[in-house]
Amino acid sequence: MFEKCPTDQATSTSRICSHCDSTIIVPFYINGESEGREVFCCAGCRAVFEILHQKGLERYYDIKSKSEAVHDATPASELNSRFIHFDDDDFQKEYIIKNDKGHKVVRFYLEGVHCLACLWLIEKIPQFVPGIIFSRLDLGKAIATITFKEDFPLSKIGFELQQFGYRPHILKIDENGETQFQKEERSMLIKIGVAAACAGNIMLFAISIYAGVSGKMANIFSWLSFFITIPVMSYSALPFYQSAYGSLKNKILSIDVPVVFAILLAFIYSTFELLNQGTHMYFDSITSLVFLLLSARFILRRMQKSGIGADQLEKFFSFDAVKKINEDGEEVEILPKYLKRGDIIRVTSNSQIPVDGVIVKGNSNLNLSLLTGESLPVEIKPGDLVYSGTVNLDSTLEIRVDSIGSETRLGQILHRIECESQNKSQIVRITDKIGKYFVYIVLTLGLLVFTYFALRGELSTGIERALGLIIISCPCALALATPLALSYGLKKAADLGIFVKSDDIIERIYRAKEIFLDKTGTLTYGLFQVVKVDDQTPQDLNLYEITYALEAKSSHPIAKALKDFCLSKLNGTLNKEIFVHNYKEYPGVGVTGECNGGKYKLIKASDNFESLENVVELKCQVSENILARFFLKDNLRVDSLKAMDTMRDLGLTPYMISGDRREIVSSIADSLRIPPGNYISDLKPEDKAKIIGEHPFSIMVGDGANDAIALVKSLVGIAVHGSVEVSLRAADVYNSRPGVLPISNLINIAHETIKVVKRNLILSLLYNVIGVLGALLGHITPLWAAIFMPLSSLTVILSTIYGTKKMRQNSKGGR
Repeated sequence: MFEKCPTDQATSTSRICSHCDSTIIVPFYINGESEGREVFCCAGCRAVFEILHQKGLERYYDIKSKSEAVHDATPASELNSRFIHFDDDDFQKEYIIKNDKGHKVVRFYLEGVHCLACLWLIEKIPQFVPGIIFSRLDLGKAIATITFKEDFPLSKIGFELQQFGYRPHILKIDENGETQFQKEERSMLIKIGVAAACAGNIMLFAISIYAGVSGKMANIFSWLSFFITIPVMSYSALPFYQSAYGSLKNKILSIDVPVVFAILLAFIYSTFELLNQGTHMYFDSITSLVFLLLSARFILRRMQKSGIGADQLEKFFSFDAVKKINEDGEEVEILPKYLKRGDIIRVTSNSQIPVDGVIVKGNSNLNLSLLTGESLPVEIKPGDLVYSGTVNLDSTLEIRVDSIGSETRLGQILHRIECESQNKSQIVRITDKIGKYFVYIVLTLGLLVFTYFALRGELSTGIERALGLIIISCPCALALATPLALSYGLKKAADLGIFVKSDDIIERIYRAKEIFLDKTGTLTYGLFQVVKVDDQTPQDLNLYEITYALEAKSSHPIAKALKDFCLSKLNGTLNKEIFVHNYKEYPGVGVTGECNGGKYKLIKASDNFESLENVVELKCQVSENILARFFLKDNLRVDSLKAMDTMRDLGLTPYMISGDRREIVSSIADSLRIPPGNYISDLKPEDKAKIIGEHPFSIMVGDGANDAIALVKSLVGIAVHGSVEVSLRAADVYNSRPGVLPISNLINIAHETIKVVKRNLILSLLYNVIGVLGALLGHITPLWAAIFMPLSSLTVILSTIYGTKKMRQNSKGGR
């Protein structure tokens, strides 16, 4: 069987994982043999390594060694889901389509793909899974498209992908409105084509007239130009009319209002001139303007989608099934959204409750910190109400469903979060207001110019100047300047594995003055090792069996270290007759329970120790006698000091807050050059929240569940532990990659993004001032204005994409 080597620190500091190339802190070997064998950073990587060799896919490692990484490699997840809910008919209606051959097609976002070796492996799947016909991986987006036989279970595909270390997140075929986007794109291309054809033909007539054609032939050319302009005015220009109408209907002046005003004014005047056999007609300018504007917007739309507006959220989605009890008393896996009011579900210990409901069977304790911020467990019994998002800590519960999804208490909280994510940042609101006033000013100036020249009897000049002024000063660049830079900053953050809920948060990070960091798992690896045991237990008690049983349900890093250590001491053999009753876990403190005829508590040591290790004591609950002490050590991340220096350079004052003893916290603080007044030890979650509340311009970096209330109280809350679903409900930012360096890069990106915003605003305002002066003085004709106007937007886009040198470094190598 697989065993974990409990020690080997000399090796762990210098070796890398044989599967994912991550630095090894706690080594894992095959069959516990360390001599001359591969070494792994975790059990997940070890399992994937074994599976690849069993299936004859060893070439994966040869390809990996010769290829450049597209995404950062991460340790393989140690998952054991069977994905049974994938086979549910209702589920498949949403996520599967059939192709013209009758085969099923499904898409997955694969968490963990990083190089050409992954591409080779995913596309090899049809060779050893008979039901899969075709498999293709878009390496850049980490999206796999798989075609399989109609009678082949979808759950089998999810399981196979999981075995290779990739966590599969199923996507809808039409995820993110891709089909609708393509329809809109085709419609716009047709409109551009019509405008281009009409403009080209009218230009030929105009060139002839400019070259000297006159009389009857010139009149024919003018009438032909009029008729050819009608499709442009009635079809190609429709997007401008719709946008302007919507704005005016809502009593808003959008950037399309002056454009429509200019087009209609030029067309009406040109028609008037045509009917009166005049010579000042702008049919060529009108059609060219519509063509150029549509083309510019099409290009901007494509650039925003592919380069800036690319959706980064799909990688954070997951679908967890629950166990529903049917009428026969059997368990059936089903997604929570398919549950109905009155259904009975079974929730095991250490699992999140997915619905609001009433307990019909079972007694347990719940962790309510996600909803209330309170870290102490709450006892529950049959008849009590329970809420979605809370965690069942102890025994299995049976719950009658009352509310699901958006109807739950948590669903209402999520709805508010979604509304917050749509809120514009302060700087965006300011530029929107500037743009609105700018439209008012331009329209007023245009009318004044037109009136001035009309009163002088120079109607043609008035129309030309007004037309040039309105077109050249269209505030497209001003409207794009800020949101484009902020969305680009969000994309850069997502490239680093960081999800930021809204662009408003980028601005808040820029305004922050202090940053508070939890220690374990952020500044340190969070991978504890037991380095010493002081065993004082009586001979009739097995210390390792009792300790393992007490920590079996806990997911805390120290609990995991104790379980691994005890399992190695027991040679992988557990006493299945030991059961824990009345189990309770106290976040930041420890666990209690009854087992093997005694009442025990395994908690953080109450005495002060001069050692730099974490000390956990096993005590008898009745006598308070200490039965054993475990001394555990965690290591500082190699990149933590670099990250802290970056934060200081950006003007942030770093603080470290931790529940650990002062000696340990002091040692880490000294290594990170944090002064004594800036670190605090022996804190509970409530204490952290109180400290954050005293610093209104602070960033809090902590656990998405245990530090929920502190994250909410901060100016910006950054979650670095736990699941995405839990963390994003309590925090503004979720960091999916380990360590604090990605967070320092995020702060750097926020500062550089604001620099880009300011640069874009200066460029767009400077362009508009120069353009307005040029049009007023008659140096810019309507046609040249139509050419220069989209160039201003293109300048802002290029400025945003180019960003700054530091942003480009962060998105490539500064991870």
